[in-house]
Amino acid sequence: MIITAIVNIFRNRNNNNLILFATKGVNLIVAMLSIISLEVAMSTTFGNDLNFKNKMTAILGFFIVFINTIIAIKFIQKGKKISV
Repeated sequence: MIITAIVNIFRNRNNNNLILFATKGVNLIVAMLSIISLEVAMSTTFGNDLNFKNKMTAILGFFIVFINTIIAIKFIQKGKKISV
């Protein structure tokens, strides 16, 4: 799911259709959120070390927030460039 979302982002990055660009970006964000949900579920089920679980969740969560911020900035830039 994540690979398909990344491929779709790069395949449609030069397209001027904002709705298509937004749906591909939201698809990538949903894929990343499913990865963090899977990581939390697996670490809760199989992990015994609470400190390690908290560190891994924080690192992955920061990474996902950082990527989502970059995607949001790209949405704004592309929207301004096309509408002007």
